[in-house]
This record gives sequence, structure tokens and C-alpha cells, in this order.
Amino acid sequence: MEKLILYIIIVLLTVKNISAQTDTSSIKVSDLVKAYNAATTDQEKMDYCFQIARLSYNNDSVMQFSQKAQIYAEKLGRLDIIARCYIYMGKVYFIKHDYDSAILIYEKASMLAKDVGERKVLARAFFEMGNCYIMRNNQRAALPLYKAAINTYADMDDSLHIAEVLCQVGTNCWMIGLTDAAKENFEAALEIDRNLSDNVAKARDYSCLANIYAPNFDDAIENLSWEDIDKAQKYADSIPMVLKKERRTVWVNNIYNTYYMSKAQINLLYYKKSGQENQEYLNEAEVYNNLFFQSSNGMGHYENRVLADILNAEIFLFKGQTKEAITKIEHLKDKISDIVWLKNVALVYKTAAEIYASIGDYKKAYNDYNIYVRYKNQYTAVMSKNADFRSDFRTGMEISRLKDENLREISQRDSTKKVILWILAGTLLAVLLVSFSLQRSRKNAKILSENNNRLSQQQQEILAQRNVIDQQRAAVEKANVEIYQSINYAKHIQQAALPSDEVVKNIFPDSFVYYMPKDIVSGDFYYVTQNSGYNIFVLADCTGHGVPGGFLSMLGISAIKDLLKNPEIDILPGIMLDMMREYIKSALANDAFYLESMNTSDGDESFSTADGMDMSICAIDVYNYKMRFAGAYQSAYIVRDGEIIRLKGDRMPIGRHINEKPNFTTLYFDTEPGDMIYMQSDGIESQISVTGTKFMTKRLRQFFLDNYQKPCQEQKENIAQIMDDWIFGTIQVDDLSMAGIRIS
Repeated sequence: MEKLILYIIIVLLTVKNISAQTDTSSIKVSDLVKAYNAATTDQEKMDYCFQIARLSYNNDSVMQFSQKAQIYAEKLGRLDIIARCYIYMGKVYFIKHDYDSAILIYEKASMLAKDVGERKVLARAFFEMGNCYIMRNNQRAALPLYKAAINTYADMDDSLHIAEVLCQVGTNCWMIGLTDAAKENFEAALEIDRNLSDNVAKARDYSCLANIYAPNFDDAIENLSWEDIDKAQKYADSIPMVLKKERRTVWVNNIYNTYYMSKAQINLLYYKKSGQENQEYLNEAEVYNNLFFQSSNGMGHYENRVLADILNAEIFLFKGQTKEAITKIEHLKDKISDIVWLKNVALVYKTAAEIYASIGDYKKAYNDYNIYVRYKNQYTAVMSKNADFRSDFRTGMEISRLKDENLREISQRDSTKKVILWILAGTLLAVLLVSFSLQRSRKNAKILSENNNRLSQQQQEILAQRNVIDQQRAAVEKANVEIYQSINYAKHIQQAALPSDEVVKNIFPDSFVYYMPKDIVSGDFYYVTQNSGYNIFVLADCTGHGVPGGFLSMLGISAIKDLLKNPEIDILPGIMLDMMREYIKSALANDAFYLESMNTSDGDESFSTADGMDMSICAIDVYNYKMRFAGAYQSAYIVRDGEIIRLKGDRMPIGRHINEKPNFTTLYFDTEPGDMIYMQSDGIESQISVTGTKFMTKRLRQFFLDNYQKPCQEQKENIAQIMDDWIFGTIQVDDLSMAGIRIS
């Protein structure tokens, strides 16, 4: 399984040098999106879309902005940009395992690159197509593409990318059992990269070597070499050393992900090899495996999470926690259809057999072992199809001519002799062929004619099929752009429904609103107004985010506006929430669906099915410093003289709920000048970092204490920076909203 993980990591790493663009690693994607929205010319829009696609970590964003950049590039006649956009689109298809679509779009990129003379994009297209064919277990189709990529890079004297291809060929050799050839390729890549200044490339090479010297899970423990495990340890420990000054970009995070995997495996191997006596090795394996799982989860690497779970099951077994080991491995067996590679499936059942055998349940162990053998045989059969092709991978290492000047010199000295020999042999062969052809000319002419006709017919069929595919692809791409444009227009409608900064400042002069949607449209909304001598602030978090959340938010904004514009309404936030609940339940009435959902809740008493929203309403009497508050699954925090006071809302939403109470509670609080009031959605506390850690309430409260005395604008900038840093290297999981109000 670690072979698959390493393969995917290497493929992800190679996309970072597609084009010789200016380094923009310090630019935030969110800033580029804002700049794109403000752009006025097609040139500016194309540039921003292209950079967003190049820097974004989100596959959907990469696809959307690549397609938009392609449209602007077509208007401007920039075929070079279109070719690069095809490369980015192909990478998304690759990550989603749609290898046929990836190959088609890489072919488009290669044809355009040839037309405009973009040799670097051409080489990348060859390389990526080779990767796709490898994932389809078609090494025969992959090798000539790798050779073409190598030759193109060699013509440009591009050593960095030659080393990347060497790493890829090495991984392919490893996957079909050519361990020695794999080591040669990895070490050749490292030799090249040591002379370059790219620390990320060197770390990638160390990662490859660490994994190949740490033996495969299928290797018997008695066959493991202490020397190889020590080498794996040495290479793995070199990774953080060369990366210590590198910024944590997506590429660096991928290498750290592989590093955690290697360290977990190596420590587990040390533990097994030492007779399971040194508990420190097992503890270290557990620490690194937790980091590996958190990192994989943060980056959305499903296959990596599978490997982490298998390692976790093994660690549980060695620690004597058999119940936890069984739970973990049975969970993997339940999800077996989601695992991509046969070898990985086989490994799950092999581990399950070992666990059940250790507790004496030999019937289950026997059944799982038989399933393991069946999947392993299937995997072996797939690999054996390429057995006669293994020598071609070694032939593919003609790449070594690029680093072996002596071979080149010998070739030059012998070139004249070889030319003479070839001329003599060719003359003799020509005489024989002419004599033979005179006898067979009529028959050959007939065969040639038939073959040409058949080939012409096949070419016409292929062209017709390709035209249909291109038309379908164009229709899908056009539909995607139209959908994006529609959603973007919905964003403008939603923003127009929210109160402007000027309106907020007029009612709450000393305040701030931090509002960061996860997607183009948001499921969070806020509203401010004045009524009956009270300044009122409403903050809500609707079910879901994106388009579904956007629909609910518009419903909520409309309802709260209608409710609060009534001058005769009692300014009691609890009653307002009651009225909002009845409105939402009425607007989303679907009792049949609700009852069906309740009947399928499997007895979970906390189950809640209806769509709705969390909401808090804060009403401040500006003359008497009195505050009224009510919350639906939300709370308010007041910070005074370094102390935090929490006004806790009711534990039920605006909508249907199994534990619904008749009324929401209105809380009363006497404020003082200088008090800082905070309201926020749960997106901030539930946001995970690249390590998989949630932000949680503890960090939120610390932010309140560190910032409540600062100007509100500075507080807004600080929470924005804190969340940007927390999200960096992973994805935003929910809409983020916070409001701060100072009593003055």
C-alpha cells in the first residue's frame, strides 16, 4: 500500500513546476479571488483565474478557475495559457481517478503545446499521460511517454524535471517488483537534485528512498535486513532537515505526510524486528501514525487514511487492545468498495486474519486469509501481464546517458565505425529485399491496399468518436461555467441583502463583523436594525453551506426583516426566536418527510432531521445599558476586566427538533461601558488545521482575552489572520462568522 501512497505523492508534487511563472507562494488565494472579482479587463481576469487555479488546494476551485481562464484565454488568443489550463484540469481528473478524461485533456494540451512551441508544457503532458496509463496498469503505453518527456526536458537542459521523471520511473519499477532498478532511479534523481537549490525536490528523493528501504508489509519479518531499515531511517530523518526553512505549501505538506508514514512504518518494523520488546518503538510508531492520519485527513488523501487505519489496527493489536483492533479493521472491511487498489484490499484482509488468529478465532482468520489470497492473486495476475515488459523499464534507464559523460564520449568515438558497418549491412539487406520484393510485389500490393482501407475506416471511426467526446466535453465545460456564473450572481444578490458596513457602523459605531463564506454563497447571515429604543444584532448559521445554505439564509434574512420592521413587536429575543421557528417550520413544511426521517433514526434520541438554522439575537437598550439575549444553539460572550461571561442559548435550533421546548429563553444582562460582546457561528470552533486539530472553544476564549481591549478594526484583522493561518494547508470546512460590539 505504501507504494500507492508514494506514487500519488510524487504525482502531486510534479505539478508544481508546470510553467516558469513568478513565485507567488506568499499570495493568498482569497486575495486573488477578491482581485479577480474587481478586475475589469479580460487580460486581468485571465491572469487572476490562472493564478487561482495554479495555487488553489481545492480541486473544485482548480477546475472552475482553469475553465474560466481557458475562456478568457480563447478570447485573447493565448493558446499557451489554454494548454497550461488543460494540464491543471487533467490533474483534477487524475486525483478523482477519472484517468480516461485526464488522458483526453492531456492529449489536447500536448497538441496545443506543439503548435505554440511550449516545450515544457509538452513534456509535462507526456509525463502526466504516462502517469495515467500507469494507474490503469498499462506500463507498455506509459514508457514511451516517459521517454518522450525525458527527451524533451533533456533538449531544454532541464535537470530538475529530469529528476522528477527519474523518481516516477523508479516508483513504477518498484510497483512491478524491480526494486534494484527503482533504487538506481531514486539515487540518480537525488544525485541531480543535490546539485540544485530545490530543497523540496531533495526531500521528495529522500522520501522515495526511505520508503523503498523500509520493506513492504507483505515481506516476512525474518527476511528484513537491519541495514535496510537503518538506511530507511537515515533517509527519513533527512526530510525535516532539508525542509526546515521551507514554507508549509501543499507540496511540502505532501512530503511531510509521506515522512510521517515512513517514520510510523520504520518504528513498527524496529519493534517487530526487536522481538516486540522495546515499547519505545511502538510508542513512536503510534505518535507518527497519528500525525500521518491527521495530515492525510486534512488533505483529503483517502488511500493514506486507509493505510493509517491499518497501521493503527496493528498498533492496537501489539498493545493488547484487541477490541479496538477488531473495530478498526472491520470498519475498513465495511468500506472495502471505496479502496482503489487490489493490493490495498488484500492488505486489509491479511491484517484482519492476523488479528483474529491472535485471539484464537481461527474460523474468521481462515476466512479472511482466503479472501486475502484471492485478492493477492488477482493483483499478481494484473502485475504479471507486464512481466515481459519489465526489461523495457530497465531499457528506459537509458536516461543515465544524461549523467554519464563517458558513455557519450565513447559513442562519439565509435560513431564513424558504426556508420560504415550499418552502410554495408544496409546495402546487403537492400539487395536481398529487392530480390524478394520482385517475387511478392503483387501480393504485397493487395495486402497493403486492404490494410490501408481498413486503417482508414478505423481512423474515421476514431475521429467520429473523438468528435462526439469533444462535443460532450465542451458541453460539460460550458455548463460548468454557466453554473458558476449563476452562483456568482446569487452571491451578489445575497450580499445586497446583508446590511452594509455603513449601516452596521451607524447602529453600532464601535463594532466589527468578520464574515468569511466557505463557498461562493454562504449559509451564515447577519442583520442589524433599531426598534423601540433597542439596537438589535442578529447572527445566524443555516444548515449546510454553499448553495443549500444560501437558499436558507435568504429565507432567514427575509423572515427576520419582516419580523423586526414591525414597530409594535415586543423586544424580547426569546419570543422573536419562537416566531422565527414557527415561520421556518411553516415555510419548510414536509411532515411526511419528517416522520419518515424520524422512523429511520435507529432510536437515536438526539436525532434531528429538519433543515433550519442556529441563531442568536442581541438587543441593547442604549439608554439604560440593559441587554437582552436569546440563542438557538448559539451563545454570547461578554468580556469585562479580563473576565469572560457566557450567556448560554437554548440547545435547540430554529426548525424541527426531537427535544423541542415550547419557548426560547430570554436572558437579561446589565452591561457597563467598555464591555465587549461577541457572537459567532460554530464554523470557527469546528475548523480543523492541517494536523486535524479543531480550533475549539478554548482558543476562541483566548482570542477574546487577548483582543477585547483593542480597537474593533484591529480585532477583525486579527481573527481573520488567525483563521487564515489555522486553515493554511487544508480546506475551510464551514462558513466563518463573528461579530464584536463594544458598549460605549
